[in-house]
Amino acid sequence: MEKKLYCILPYAFLITVTFPVLSSEAKQPMSLATDQTALLSLEHRSLLLATNWTNSSSVCSWIGVTCSLRHPRVAALNLSNMALSATIPPQFGRLSFLVSLDLSNNLFYGDFPHQLSLLRRLKFISFRLNNFTGDIPPMFGQLPKLEYLSLSNNSFIGSIPKLLSNLTNLQFLELSFNSLSGEIPKEFGRLQSLQTLSVRFNRLSGAIPSAIFNISTLVVIALRNNELSGSLPTDMCRNLPTLTVLSLSKNQLSGAIPSNLSRCSGLDVLGLSYNSFSGEIPSEIGYLTSLQLLALGGNNLNGILPHEIGHIQSLVTFGAEQNEIAGSIDFNIFMNMSSLQTLALWRNKFTGNLSRDVGNITMLTLLELQENHFTGLIPTEFVQLYHLETLRLYSNSLSGSIPHELFNISTLRILSLGGNALSGVLPTHLCHASLSLEELYLGINSISGAIPNSICNCSQLTILSLPRNKFSGYIPTHLGNLRLLQRLELFRNNLTQAPSSSFITSLTNCRCLTDLVFDNNPLNGVIPASVGNLSSSLSIFTASNSKFSGSIPVEIGNLSNMMVLDLSGNELLLEPVIEENQLQKRSCHAEVVLACFCFQLLLLLLMSTVAVAGAGLGN
Repeated sequence: MEKKLYCILPYAFLITVTFPVLSSEAKQPMSLATDQTALLSLEHRSLLLATNWTNSSSVCSWIGVTCSLRHPRVAALNLSNMALSATIPPQFGRLSFLVSLDLSNNLFYGDFPHQLSLLRRLKFISFRLNNFTGDIPPMFGQLPKLEYLSLSNNSFIGSIPKLLSNLTNLQFLELSFNSLSGEIPKEFGRLQSLQTLSVRFNRLSGAIPSAIFNISTLVVIALRNNELSGSLPTDMCRNLPTLTVLSLSKNQLSGAIPSNLSRCSGLDVLGLSYNSFSGEIPSEIGYLTSLQLLALGGNNLNGILPHEIGHIQSLVTFGAEQNEIAGSIDFNIFMNMSSLQTLALWRNKFTGNLSRDVGNITMLTLLELQENHFTGLIPTEFVQLYHLETLRLYSNSLSGSIPHELFNISTLRILSLGGNALSGVLPTHLCHASLSLEELYLGINSISGAIPNSICNCSQLTILSLPRNKFSGYIPTHLGNLRLLQRLELFRNNLTQAPSSSFITSLTNCRCLTDLVFDNNPLNGVIPASVGNLSSSLSIFTASNSKFSGSIPVEIGNLSNMMVLDLSGNELLLEPVIEENQLQKRSCHAEVVLACFCFQLLLLLLMSTVAVAGAGLGN
């Protein structure tokens, strides 16, 4: 018997037949007149249908209606994507020759009329992307010929009806993106024609029934983002010769990853991430040579990374982050993966140096190795990763200077090297080739020297984070060229500001700026009045212990969205008059808003009280 994989619909034997316009309903075949009456029960709910579904034309020429060639009856009704807001009319139960009913991507709501159970010829139902609520009615289990049922993206609650297991012809079952709870019915093992079982993003609990893994026709098992528990059967792939997708991520599954998975040799997608699997990654996983996505992150896996993974040459995405995998990484195992684009191994216990062989994984767009125990230098061979967009190596123990070649990767958008032991100085010519750079994180290192003026050429930068280093010299006065800048973090360095012009004045051109943090630098100057012209979206401004002197400009009160302002540890004075509306009536304590203002204002009041008291004593 020929197998059918469903996507959206259409049945080849359904064609549109246009009948001649009849002078009266009495001259039409009575059965077609019945269909017409049933459909007109919905017509008044939509202007589109009201103008198209009229008595002046044949039912079979109406929009969304398809009639059978063999019988002058409505065989398919496709009202998808019409913005219809209505309940399903009970009259639809009279469409007795209906084979396909597609109401997807509308605003249908309310209960399903029990009359739908009379549509015994139905093979295709799609009610996805609507506003249906309540329990899934068991009446769907009374449609013996049903092959395709999609109820996803609604607001169904309750358990999955066991009666659905009566649909022995069912090939496609999609119940994702609802609020279903309870267990997966063990009776589903009777669905021996099922090819796709997708119940993602619900609240299902309990173990996955072992009978599911005995449905030999299954191609897709997608149960991710539920609350499923228990372990996977050790022989789970014994009867799944056609399985291509196994998606079980973000559940509460535990135990070992079965080595028997290698018998699901046709797998393209294996998602087991963010569960509680333990033990080692089975070396047999290397036999899944068709895999394109392997997601094992967020578990309790240990041991080492098996070399056999290198046999999966078709791999596009590999993630084993947030585990306890140890040992060094032999990047040679990835060099034959000509399509590998994403490699995420962060927050493990990897040790050793970053091998120069990393430059052989030339199609990488994302490489995440942060939060491990890597040591040694950053290989210059990273420059060979011509497609790299994101490189995260933070929170390791890498040393030496940052290879200037990194800044020559033209596709690089995010570079995160913070929390290492890097030293040296930054290259003089930043963003000469990497004009795409959007986020640069170099904090908590020992980088010294000046911040190159060429940083102002990185016109796409949104985040520049350089705190807790040994930078010295002037803060570049042309940072305002970074018009997209949102966060600037320079605290705990040895930076100063140019005497001729303030970098703060330049930053008034950065209209997206939300965070400006440069505490603990010997800036030795005044806060310019232009501070009041900073972005109206600025919410954090901290400049404590920065050797500012002079008056606090009243213009700082223009920063109406300020949530955190810290000017403590300086030698600042309040202006004599600060208008109430400029202070925005902020609380002194709540969220540390204008903390310095409140403190100094209190101090001035106390000083005034002491002065008055002293004058009184002198009299």
